[in-house]
Formats: sequence, structure tokens, C-alpha cells
Amino acid sequence: MKRVETYKLLLLAVFSLGLAAKKSFRPVLKRAHKPQSNEYATISIVGPDSSQNKAIFESIVGPSGDKDIVEKQVGDGPVIAFMLTDNEADNLDQRFQRIGLSDALILVVSAIPEEFKSSFDSAAGITDALNSITAFDIVNLCVLVTGMDDPRVNFSQEIFEGMKKRIVKHLKDVRSPLITRFKMIPLPSSTYSNLIEDKEKVSWYSESSLWDFVTNLNKNRQSSSSDNALLSVLKVERVPEIGTVVTGKVLYGSFSEAKLIKVCPSKAESTIKKIWDLNDEQLLTAERGQVVKLLVKVKQQSESDAIELGSVITYFGKDECQNVLEFEAKLVFYNSLVSELELDSEFGAKSKAKASSVKVVNVKSSIDIRTDKVIYSFEDGHFSPTRISAGAAYQADLVSSVPVTIETFGYEYSLSRLVLTDSDGRVVGVAHIRDVQISLI
Repeated sequence: MKRVETYKLLLLAVFSLGLAAKKSFRPVLKRAHKPQSNEYATISIVGPDSSQNKAIFESIVGPSGDKDIVEKQVGDGPVIAFMLTDNEADNLDQRFQRIGLSDALILVVSAIPEEFKSSFDSAAGITDALNSITAFDIVNLCVLVTGMDDPRVNFSQEIFEGMKKRIVKHLKDVRSPLITRFKMIPLPSSTYSNLIEDKEKVSWYSESSLWDFVTNLNKNRQSSSSDNALLSVLKVERVPEIGTVVTGKVLYGSFSEAKLIKVCPSKAESTIKKIWDLNDEQLLTAERGQVVKLLVKVKQQSESDAIELGSVITYFGKDECQNVLEFEAKLVFYNSLVSELELDSEFGAKSKAKASSVKVVNVKSSIDIRTDKVIYSFEDGHFSPTRISAGAAYQADLVSSVPVTIETFGYEYSLSRLVLTDSDGRVVGVAHIRDVQISLI
């Protein structure tokens, strides 16, 4: 008991230090009330320049120190968990998992034409962000164009409109009709003291502000009538002799203290000891859409193996998830990066659960990308292609290098899709899991 109290005091001390650091900084967002469950949202900040992303992140949430997930309330509107993604090559799993858990993306790009062009097709660049939006069915996109005051740009409307045209064309090329809220905002300077509330705009720009975007997000989440709950793990911190502090997003349902839970894919069992929000305020329950911290104590196996980035937590005994190695999937490849892909090479696979690599072992048919109607069957003795043409869709069998966790009843359908990446970590397509062939439950 004393150890738990000590841990709570440490959390309070860290939070107090954060408040002290903010005294000289005008608060951007304020938490005025406890929101209802449907007022939670998650936004990822992405872009090819990590330092620029960090500057935008802190202009929204305030000084963040080493925190890369911060919860803020926008006026009297929704409580939003803002997540900063990492562009480092050895941390791409975290990047794609955070994007996959987002309700919206803020994409930060440079207004300087040469930098915009070079970052469009680079790994962890503009194309990757746009392809990820398509793969995970994210319906809200805001593009912030930085450096409009640079002498090479000089607040040019022509340059801005040219960039907007290329982004819109790419979204059409990869057949991304699902974005229902798209904003592109030119930022008037390279420094941002208060990005959300700042009313200054480029003279020729009269559209809505970032405030309007974050307070009016459209939803594209299926509702669940299940009495179960799912949480996808974003971060894991081991606390010696106390347990594991898990930061994650509740995909549906709700979690409460003292509940027995199961972890996929490790199958470990645990009990929820405490729940906090991202501001370290203790909660009785964690609601759908909320990003929270859970203190858990794993019962059966070592904590180092039981819970990790990308694990999925569910209530024990509900069998909402299963782990699979072989499955049938609809493959869709994007025509912006590649013209042909070798079938016998491995693809990286990122989902809201654990990352893996997958290999296509049999292409069954080419299908219509929208209706799934079979165009040509490769079964019944027909020759299966050794290459896949980009821009097309196929029905195929795949094998994963590690167990893939999928949600079984379709409430959180994006757990049954894998974003495919090439050897450089660039997004090249998506696999929609349709039929499980070998289950590891």
C-alpha cells in the first residue's frame, strides 16, 4: 500500500513540476469540466521534420518536456489527447500505431517548394501520412503549411494552392474518398506562441482556423453493443515491485478498477489496480475514446513479455480477440510509390495491435477495389502472378512472422487491417483481413 502511495506522490510531483514550468507560458487550452464519453478524441501530429512537429505540438499543448502524449480540453469542447509521432527509422512501429489510433491527423509541411517536394515521397514523409490516412480510414485531416514568411515563399498564394492541389491529387490517386473534413492552413510566421487561439492569418486566406478544425471533428467509428471493452497499448512503463503502468486508448466499452483482464497476443492475465487520465487524475472508469493510464499487475508470466507497445487489453473470458498467423486478406496497393511489387518479398505490417512482417503466399484473384467483385480468378489451375501491380486490389493468402491480434466481432474493424510497408518503412498498401485460416486462441 505504501509503495502505491509513493508512486502516486511521484506522479503528483512530476505533474507539479510540469505546472511550475508553465507559469511563464500562457495556457493554450483549459479543462473546464468533465466531458461525456463522446467528447473524447485523439489527434496525431505528423510530418517529415521532427523539430517542426515538436514546435507545433508545444504551441498547441504548452511546454511538454519529454511528454509526447498530452491531454487538453479545447475551450468547453472535447478533451483531446494530442500525440507527437516519431520519425526515426527505428521507431516506425510507434508512429504507425499512433496514427492508427487517431481520430484526426495534423500534417505539418514546409511552404518552401524544394523542401515540400523532397519530403513528399521520403520515408516518414508526406506520402506516408496521406497513405496512412487512407489505410486506417481516418476522416479528419488538417495540413499546416509552415514558413509562409520565408523570402523564398513570401506568402505566395500560388505556391500554397499548388501544394494543396498536389495533396488532393494524391488522395484521389490512392482512392481515399473517406476524408470528410479536410483543412489546409497557411501559417503566417515560423514561431507560434499560441497556435490554437492565434487569430492572425495570411491576408488572402479566409477559411477556418485550427480551432475550428479540432472542435468539429467528424466521427467514423462503429458503435458497439458489446458489454466487453478493448484498449490498445501506446506506452508501457515498468515500476519495480509495484506493477506496470500502461498508457492506451479505449477502443470501445469501458474499463474499471479491480477488473480481471487478458492481454493479446501474450495471453497474460492481470488485474486493474488503478486508473488515471493523462493529467494524473485518478478515475473510477476509463471510457470509450479516452487515452488513460492503467496500473496492472501481471499474474502468470514475466511483465517484460506480457504487455508491450501494440498489445491489446480486453476483459478476461470474453474472447473478443484472437491471434492468427495465416489468413486471407484483400490487398490494396497504392500507385504513388511503386509500379510493381515482388510477391516473394516480405512486407512490414502495422496495425493497432502488434507490428509484424507478412508474406503473400498465394494470390487468388484480382478484384474491384471498391465493390470487391472478382475480375479474374487465379484458382482452378490458373497461373497465379509473381508480381502485384500497384493501384489494383487482390484477394490473397498471407502468412505473418508473429501472431497478429484481430478483433473478432467487427466493432473495431481497423484491428483487422494491416498497413503494409516496404523495406524502407514507406507505406505501400493495406491488407484487410477477411478470413482466418489458423487461429492460435
